[in-house]
Amino acid sequence: MKRCIILNDDFLKNAVNFHGHLGPFLILGLKMGEFAKNYIQPVDYKDISASILIEPLETPLSCILDGIQIASGCTIGKRNIEVKQRDSKGIEAIFEGNNHKIWIKVNDIALGVILHNLTDHHGSNHHHGSMEDVAKDIIEKDFDALFEYKKIK
Repeated sequence: MKRCIILNDDFLKNAVNFHGHLGPFLILGLKMGEFAKNYIQPVDYKDISASILIEPLETPLSCILDGIQIASGCTIGKRNIEVKQRDSKGIEAIFEGNNHKIWIKVNDIALGVILHNLTDHHGSNHHHGSMEDVAKDIIEKDFDALFEYKKIK
């Protein structure tokens, strides 16, 4: 079953304005946050919270945090998001609220492909386009191609 997360143009433009540029980890965060919000169905900001685990906790991976904040409504300012360093490489999150809880992880293969596509490959002139090109490719991908998830009881 295909799970598409549609990022309309205005939403995407606002996210890019907030973050500063169009990048693949911003898009991953938008998709992750939107999926979680659709599952939790918060009525107000107190109805959803997030715990994010990232390794390494540095750019570009940490850019996912801006997308999650924009899409889910879990923000550092409202203190309904916490960010911790993960024990092993990768990105995962638990969102909860309204008696719902969901675990979402960026698929290891998808993460590896994204990082590979952003790499210069030691000056070999082998590249996969700009950061924006990589981001635009991710916009088109189904949720299930990018993430693993599990509803938690």
